[in-house]
Amino acid sequence: MKTEYYARARLIYLIVLSSLLFFLHSPEIVAAVTAMQVLLFVVSKAPFSTLLRACKRLILLCVIVLVSYLLVPLGENFEGTPFNVGPVELKVYFEGLPIAIVMILRIVALITVSIWARETSSAEGFIAALRWLRLPESVAVAIDAGLHLSSRKKHKKGSRGGSGSGGGGGRHRKQQAETAGGEGANISYREIRQGRMGFMESLLHRAHIQAKNFLTQNYPNLKPEIIHDTAVIVTIVVAAMSLKLLQLLPGLPIAPGHKNLVVVPLLAIAVLTTRGRWGGFQAGLAIGVASFMLGYGKFGLLEVAHFALPGLVADLIAPSLVGRAGRTLWLRFALFGAVIGVTRFAANFLIIMLAGAPLLAWVVFMPMLVSQTLFGALSAPIGLFVVQKITRGGLFAESVDLDSPSLSQSEEK
Repeated sequence: MKTEYYARARLIYLIVLSSLLFFLHSPEIVAAVTAMQVLLFVVSKAPFSTLLRACKRLILLCVIVLVSYLLVPLGENFEGTPFNVGPVELKVYFEGLPIAIVMILRIVALITVSIWARETSSAEGFIAALRWLRLPESVAVAIDAGLHLSSRKKHKKGSRGGSGSGGGGGRHRKQQAETAGGEGANISYREIRQGRMGFMESLLHRAHIQAKNFLTQNYPNLKPEIIHDTAVIVTIVVAAMSLKLLQLLPGLPIAPGHKNLVVVPLLAIAVLTTRGRWGGFQAGLAIGVASFMLGYGKFGLLEVAHFALPGLVADLIAPSLVGRAGRTLWLRFALFGAVIGVTRFAANFLIIMLAGAPLLAWVVFMPMLVSQTLFGALSAPIGLFVVQKITRGGLFAESVDLDSPSLSQSEEK
């Protein structure tokens, strides 16, 4: 019972502190909170190397924040010190340095508390705590599936390093996740342009079979009213976890957001084939929490928003925008994908807000936003294939009570 209470306390602490960090501006308070969290991390004996690796991944972001505050005056009273860089004269506003340090400490505190909560919690305890917060059963089961399947695959293949007896560090979880979806998806954009969607059928088929087996073995007594939606969401989560093994073949453009080619259609499937109102949000939330627990992403708890917000937006716009066939479906799905691509920038948007960075930082991140949006729009050929599959009732090769509703039922949502 104590373990369960500790898991709840960690989850509440993680959520509350992560939220408060957006409102803390006092240098003394921010420094104290960061120091306290690092001390807590050390005392809990969580693997410090995991924290160091996470901080290294944020070096570029921190440099951008620092440079932004040094080059952009934050008020009329800021007096810049001129420096000549070749023929260009730059003014450096050293008054912004203390502010930049505070903002960077806020980021460090967020990452530290996120990794601490993840590394000191078992998957079972974390899921139990989420259930205590009234997380929908379908989401909890889908998170369990993502973590359980990755662990099972890891033990099946055998460990390639380490003792195998550890408490589940971030690197260990990530190594487990890399086996979650079986073989990686082989995707060539040339095939997508030519309408050859064998990779998508294979991805969905493998994910569906794994979802079916998982539910049969671990949740045979699910309530009848949630079996259908749970099976769909588990399938989507397993498929999304498989994208961590995405194999990029010739003809596929490489840039931030390229996985939107598949993520956007997966969210559309979640919306159009679940019977509840919030299938997209539940699938996105499950993917986000599973990704966070497996150590993916650079921004700790904010990784959840990277999937949950797109899922929520998909729920709001997918039924009316892509929930019906027609000649303009390709164009409508491109628009849908572009909107979802924008929301897939959510974690970056929140971390920039946390850093309180001035306009220069937003300009630096703009190409990433454009890339996310572009790849979202480019998912239209796959989206067209998916919607047509749903229309014909043949989305999945086998059934776990996954009889896809008609598009008229989807529109009722």
